[in-house]
Amino acid sequence: MVKEIWNTIGKNCQRVAEEESLIREGEEFRLTDGQQKALKALHSAMDEGKKRMILKAPTGSGKTEVMMRLGVTRHIETSRPVVIVAPTRDLCRQHGEYLEARLHDTPLENIALINGGLEPRKRDKAIKDALEGRTSFIVASALVIDNARYENLLDSACLLIVDDVNAFNEYDHLRHLRRYKGQILYMSATPEAVMSFLKSDGAWNNQVEMQEMPFDTLPTVIETKDVGNCSPLLQISIAEERLREHIERGSRIYIISRMKREVGEIADYLKRRYSVPVFSLHGDMADSKEHQRRARFRRGAIKTKLHRIPMMNEFRNTCPAILVSTNLIGSGIDIPMADFIIITDSHAFSDSEKEQLIGRVGRRERESEALLLEGDSPEKEKELKRLVKFSTRCHSGGKMVYSFSPQRRGRRR
Repeated sequence: MVKEIWNTIGKNCQRVAEEESLIREGEEFRLTDGQQKALKALHSAMDEGKKRMILKAPTGSGKTEVMMRLGVTRHIETSRPVVIVAPTRDLCRQHGEYLEARLHDTPLENIALINGGLEPRKRDKAIKDALEGRTSFIVASALVIDNARYENLLDSACLLIVDDVNAFNEYDHLRHLRRYKGQILYMSATPEAVMSFLKSDGAWNNQVEMQEMPFDTLPTVIETKDVGNCSPLLQISIAEERLREHIERGSRIYIISRMKREVGEIADYLKRRYSVPVFSLHGDMADSKEHQRRARFRRGAIKTKLHRIPMMNEFRNTCPAILVSTNLIGSGIDIPMADFIIITDSHAFSDSEKEQLIGRVGRRERESEALLLEGDSPEKEKELKRLVKFSTRCHSGGKMVYSFSPQRRGRRR
């Protein structure tokens, strides 16, 4: 039975790798040496009874595959569910789709999602199925960590995996994990960002590193440009030539804003300026119409008409296209053929945040670029305004469409 499960998983991995161009035509899907060594080391650590471990691996190195195979083995051994916690609803859905594709047609194909975008009855059903042994993997957002009603679910798990641990807030979320008595695997490309927590939780000295990439990846060309204290629209105007080059190449492009209130305004500007589809992503967007309906009477109700799930699906299937987002996309979201990223106000992001964001491009043997626009100099701003022809007016009707001030702005996700 176990052999049949792994044979089916192997066939599914081969099929997915061919469909998503993860391998060249005619190649066989194989784990890298790094993935095999990481799996062996993690299994050994767990068999020795270690409660806390870290898998440190760069973006694109295949740590999700390691997570899936480790979880499959533990579930088969214990018949108990594996709980995966991800920092965003988008990454939850991505992990769910990843597992469903690879566990299809096996006894482990019952995957459950738990996050704030789902109806309460669906979350309750996921808990019931897990507690009654009908679920192999539960992929959840942070609400399962800090909400006491999910304690029984966590206690039933044979393994808790926290993906992109650096994206969680230590006070709001991570501190609750100290009461969990089972085994936890923390995964991150930059665990140093939460070093103090990982040390206090006993994971720091149990690190497994994985560096080898599953396919030949061309290094992303990173350029930093000083743009003074300019508004995001002026910063994007400075990068116009590079933007048009990538649009002509058929790239998918990310443009990152540190303020969610600016995402819609930037997207509106780009729609008027470029003849390509432009999409938006930020934390105030509902997942669906149903999610928006449930949230309509809450404080700070979601008012935008854009919905994350259909929008992200459309962006994945459109080329060329631009996605304007906050740093949400740094949390593991994988989009095929994303070749160019522009980070506005990049000086406001930490080194680990920038590393995670840059890791979203250039993951399929394609040339990729990252443009970091940073600076805090009013003198530089005056110089650039003299050099760049920039207008915030809509020429059809002469109405003022955008109004950005060059003053400093706070940052929100």
